Amino acid sequence: MAKCKALTGSALKRVKLCYYCVPNLSMSLCSAAIDLLERMLDLDPDTRITAEEALSHEYLRQYSDPSDEPTSQPYDQSFEEQDFDVPHWKSMITLNVCKPV
Repeated sequence: MAKCKALTGSALKRVKLCYYCVPNLSMSLCSAAIDLLERMLDLDPDTRITAEEALSHEYLRQYSDPSDEPTSQPYDQSFEEQDFDVPHWKSMITLNVCKPV
């Protein structure tokens, strides 16, 4: 646990929690895992880590093979950015969910 002392506050708590949940995980991998999770769970799609970036992240780098990984176009969220009132959104969702297959 000596390596944790360089961290402070909530970062230290997250690393300690990770370390105790997975005792055989080295502290550097633990920090990398927390960093990757935080970047993947970012609610802002403009700053969230992409799939390509995640695969080349320190925590997943050993599983990455850049020559054998597909790429995709960025997600088009223009539909979600439309400014409808709540009843209109509800009716659109209902129509979509209840649509016959």
